[in-house]
Amino acid sequence: MKKVTSKRWNAYIVRFLLTIFTLSTLISSYSHALGLSTFRIYLDNDQRTKNFIVYNKDEYTQHCKQFLRHYEINVDGELKALPLDVVPDIAANAWIRFSPRHFSVAPGTSQTVKFQLKRRAKTIAAEYRAHLSLECSYDQDEVKLNNDIQYGLQPTLRHNIPIVVRTGKLEASIQFDHLNISGETLSVDILRSGERSVSGKLELIDSRSNQVISKQQHVNIYQEMEFKNVKLSTNGIDQAHLILKFSEKDELTGPVVVEQKLG
Repeated sequence: MKKVTSKRWNAYIVRFLLTIFTLSTLISSYSHALGLSTFRIYLDNDQRTKNFIVYNKDEYTQHCKQFLRHYEINVDGELKALPLDVVPDIAANAWIRFSPRHFSVAPGTSQTVKFQLKRRAKTIAAEYRAHLSLECSYDQDEVKLNNDIQYGLQPTLRHNIPIVVRTGKLEASIQFDHLNISGETLSVDILRSGERSVSGKLELIDSRSNQVISKQQHVNIYQEMEFKNVKLSTNGIDQAHLILKFSEKDELTGPVVVEQKLG
């Protein structure tokens, strides 16, 4: 049996690590090839249409498909994907239409996706949800022509965009609880109550300058959740000068806005 020297083993290891690094780089570069103009789709009786744009920032054509899927949400806000053939009672499928469902985006161009709330008679006020699953992969003929990808690697980029539909006026409110500052970290529980979910941003503001010193975007508190814990940095500013503010997005009907001085 041929003996493998430590020098040869080292060469094997270096070659293996370089291969892993190359594959990781390829996946990373392609995983950031698409840009989206929204992180959430919201429709109600006052806002019956919503468009968003898919941008192709890559050098290759992207072939995309999109479909609706659903998640189970527990009290901690953790999402568990349901089988594609499972449609829960709160699914938004019957309330929306969107197009196109299949499209290709050439390098440096974009595609507009259009959503519309259907008109249905005798509706009651309720909230419905889904996620738009957008899957895109690069054009294999273009890639092979440039000899860019080795070993038949074919990464697929997936975005899951939350969809919320409200079919009437629904009330919700929030309040701050268990406020605590340890060092330069503020911890707060955002308590939700009412008939719908809330979605917005949490900001920590310096009352002297009215400047936002830290914030967290896309704070979603679903109906299944009683509260959500969020942590922000105080940047060393004394509590006496801090204001905590939660605000829903401007396009929502009847947005929730709560502001509280901490001093």
